[in-house]
Amino acid sequence: MRGFTQRSAATNIKKPESTSKHSVNVSSHALKFSQELRDAMTELRKDGGNVKLVIAEYEKQDPRTDKLNLGKKSAGDIAEFISSFKDEQAQYGLLRTTDNYEGITTVKFVYVAWIGEKVTGLARARVTVHKGACSELFAPHHVTFEATHRSDISEDEVKSKVQSASGSKVNVR
Repeated sequence: MRGFTQRSAATNIKKPESTSKHSVNVSSHALKFSQELRDAMTELRKDGGNVKLVIAEYEKQDPRTDKLNLGKKSAGDIAEFISSFKDEQAQYGLLRTTDNYEGITTVKFVYVAWIGEKVTGLARARVTVHKGACSELFAPHHVTFEATHRSDISEDEVKSKVQSASGSKVNVR
């Protein structure tokens, strides 16, 4: 299969840097990722693995904790991936899917930064500070969605963007 796999993505999953209590942290909002989440991301990238989707959630569902934990890991499909996002939470997800073009199957990764409709204004602001770090953890990916409403993401839209990313989408009318 072609696409980003465990070998090409392994360098993107970075271990947190250790800091002494005397060091200066430039960002007071440094985001931490649980080891369980990092391990799930590695499993997702493995060719032939069973994990097809990973959802990350803030500890205690609160972005102020500055820590992301594994919320869900599954062998599910696009529908399960989309239904995993909750209106009262900020979450991040990565879906492993495939597309077939001219007899060649390619692996494509879909990244979603989700801020549910019921997330408060202050929590939304905190999530905005974390978006860059999350995008790095979930990289590389072919398709990106930033969604706040269920209508922002659908199975058809995911499939369409994946086909565009792989070159298999036909735009002839």
